[in-house]
Amino acid sequence: MRLLNLLIGDYMHKDSIFALVEDTVSALGFILIECAVHYGKTKDSLRIVIYSKDRKITSDDCTGVADIVSRQLDIDDPFDRPYDLIVESPGLERELKSQKEYEYFTGRELKIFLNEDSEIVPKEGFIVSVLKNADDDGIEVQLDKDMVRLPYHHIKKAKLYCDYEKLLKKNK
Repeated sequence: MRLLNLLIGDYMHKDSIFALVEDTVSALGFILIECAVHYGKTKDSLRIVIYSKDRKITSDDCTGVADIVSRQLDIDDPFDRPYDLIVESPGLERELKSQKEYEYFTGRELKIFLNEDSEIVPKEGFIVSVLKNADDDGIEVQLDKDMVRLPYHHIKKAKLYCDYEKLLKKNK
């Protein structure tokens, strides 16, 4: 019974942290993509991933969010011991982990790895395409001139795609 109470306590503990972080990040005008608490042997960590549809996330954005979340956590004091607070952007090649993330990243280019049962068999083992739409059942992408619907169960893995050659040319 004690183990069950500890697990329920940790779950409730995480929920209150997630709610605090989500409220704070939203109030600052960002979208909370991920919030994860990791319990270590001697120190815990709270990892927050923020996003904006309007602009790129800067290191100043991450620092500002970390500062305000840290102050909120100091007031509410949900951690029993030292912890690290990590605030970051989704990164150039983030793996999409939920339907919500597909919705957030509509309009972005993805690198999509498909399961063997998919009707599409890419010769490179993946396809790169712009995400046009995402809903409860799957996503729509443009392949050549055709719009193609991919159910989630056909997607093994999808990541944000960055064409580094194009990026390097653009920044010269």
